[in-house]
Amino acid sequence: MKASDRILLILSCLLGIAGCAAVFAVVWGFLPFAQVASAVAWLMARWQFQVLISMVAVLIALLFIRVMFIRQRGKSTQKLQGTISVAGAGDISISKDAVSDLCIQKARESVGVLQATCLVETGAELQVLLTLQCGNEASVPEIAKGVQQGVQDLLQTTCGMAAKVRVLVEKAQETRPTSPVQAVVPAASQQTQQPEPPVSEGANTNG
Repeated sequence: MKASDRILLILSCLLGIAGCAAVFAVVWGFLPFAQVASAVAWLMARWQFQVLISMVAVLIALLFIRVMFIRQRGKSTQKLQGTISVAGAGDISISKDAVSDLCIQKARESVGVLQATCLVETGAELQVLLTLQCGNEASVPEIAKGVQQGVQDLLQTTCGMAAKVRVLVEKAQETRPTSPVQAVVPAASQQTQQPEPPVSEGANTNG
């Protein structure tokens, strides 16, 4: 809230408190109603006071109307947070998320970029931090330079913004395929059984 809005809000609160105190004083007899009525009649009999009281009443009404719009303007200001004004376009603004999506889409168009994330910061100048994930065979300097120049040109052409673009390139983690585990089943042991020698029928028996 601005300082001027705070002053208007304080004045309106003081006027409201003074009006409530006057009503309280009249109701409970601290301020006799007859005296108040006679004073008002005396003031209304002179046109100078009529003009003065009318002007004061109009100013008080305008003050309360102005105070009513302070909160509405505060809400609209909160909605504008997180937006960036477009240069040379008047009151047109673009959200940070929209700028981030544009930068990510432009970065993914580059050959070799697998994934991209974007962080947009506003301040004295628009700053864009792009984090790229590239393949192991990609040329990091070429990709970084191409994405940086492409994003700068895109923001300048579409949004009229001069941005400082920083690019952080990360190598993609190579996922090696896991070889299937071969279960080694031990071969069944084969026992060689030698055939028993045949018993001859004509064998001599000791008797």
